[in-house]
Amino acid sequence: GVTAMRGLVEDAKFEPGDATLIYRYSTEDEAIFKDELDEIAARRGVEVIYLSGPRRSNGSWLPAGFEGSDAEGLRRLVPDIDVRDVFICGPLKWNHLVKQSAREAGASAQFLHSEDYVW
Repeated sequence: GVTAMRGLVEDAKFEPGDATLIYRYSTEDEAIFKDELDEIAARRGVEVIYLSGPRRSNGSWLPAGFEGSDAEGLRRLVPDIDVRDVFICGPLKWNHLVKQSAREAGASAQFLHSEDYVW
């Protein structure tokens, strides 16, 4: 899903400081576009949070090392998630986990946007 997110942070209308991109991947080999994302982030004022490593459990989308629920982890990463649009792109099961934690963290269902892909 990072390809879609890359396009979104490059082209969407928002003010510097209004967008946060959480880039979740398991291994560094999977982390494509990091240099481009860093350049776009610097130019557009996007905060990029890189989350690397295996999932902490099968019922979580966060990497090992996060304490508390996924919703608590997401709220720590994006404290004002309740007033933001949330865009999610990834495999179906992963998207479901992120949507669930976003809702539990306070995101409004009307501001959750997702694109699922299956492989």
